[in-house]
Amino acid sequence: MRILYGVCGEGMGHAIRSAVVGQHLLWKGHDVQFVSAGGAHKYLSGRFPNRVTYVLGLNTVMDRNTVLPLSTLMLNIAKMTLSPLAHVGSAIALGKVPDAVVSDFDPWSARYAKVTGLPLVAVDNIHFMNRCSHPKQMVAGDRAAAALMYPGVSGMVPGARRYLVTTFASAPVAMQGTSLHLPILREKILGAPRSQGPHVVVYFNDKSDHIGIVKALQGVPASFRVYGAPGVTSVIPMADNVTLQPFSEDGFIADLASSRAVIGGAGFTLMTECIFLGKPLLAVPFGQQFEQILNANYLEGIGYGLRSRNLGEVEVANFLNRADGFAENLRGFQHDGNAELLRAVDRALEGHLT
Repeated sequence: MRILYGVCGEGMGHAIRSAVVGQHLLWKGHDVQFVSAGGAHKYLSGRFPNRVTYVLGLNTVMDRNTVLPLSTLMLNIAKMTLSPLAHVGSAIALGKVPDAVVSDFDPWSARYAKVTGLPLVAVDNIHFMNRCSHPKQMVAGDRAAAALMYPGVSGMVPGARRYLVTTFASAPVAMQGTSLHLPILREKILGAPRSQGPHVVVYFNDKSDHIGIVKALQGVPASFRVYGAPGVTSVIPMADNVTLQPFSEDGFIADLASSRAVIGGAGFTLMTECIFLGKPLLAVPFGQQFEQILNANYLEGIGYGLRSRNLGEVEVANFLNRADGFAENLRGFQHDGNAELLRAVDRALEGHLT
């Protein structure tokens, strides 16, 4: 089967998870061609040479860790009007018409499927937000953010024959054609040896206020290894208990798997890797980014960690004082090594929608 696989280019999480599914499809003998943008395009190109084509990517406009909805909308309106060019790029990527389309929250491949009448399967975590019903306590304090994001999520990948939604939480499915599955985890996380050292891993992206982050950590009696600061190429001591770490995939995973706890954003990849590895997480979601907010609310509600709107010394100390209890709760989380999700992808592509 010839499969066009569209991957959202915003952040790296979509690419990391789609690489797992794409590799499975290749092992099954399918001809898979990816389309993506940004860092996701680079990541996938390194793993699947000659199988990745660049298409125009949508972007989120941020200011001080907060999403700016109006600016984001205006930026992407022009890009959306150029979607026919993305459809052409998608077709060129395969060289011939595909048999099916898979989308990890990529609008161009979804629209290509609609234009051509091809079967479309959505595999992502973000549709947990709008295709499930959520308890009032998970949304009550963030209704404005939900109202801003809900229409955009609903319109990104319309008309899929199946929505395979990955999540660490449970919620009633509200729309037909939707099923819930365990999070997709990369092999390096599944095989990482776990231990509990004294250090706390801290990860925020390079657009975050790392000076403020270091200041919040300095007064807390714990050892912090901070990842994500721009321009760091070697270990940089910032205080007696805080070091900036240069990023490497293997080094980060080793520190993560041997940490006491984790502090970072509320991106789905970091969150689910922490959950699998049994590491409590203090999650600081982007302001107005309701998908991250919802995941952080569920994380706290289940007892796997805490959500924080700000990162200060008080919030960090409170989290670490409760970390052992969160770690005990995490012992009950079970994962199947992606087996059930990958079977569901196979069934959806074969047309068996049970």
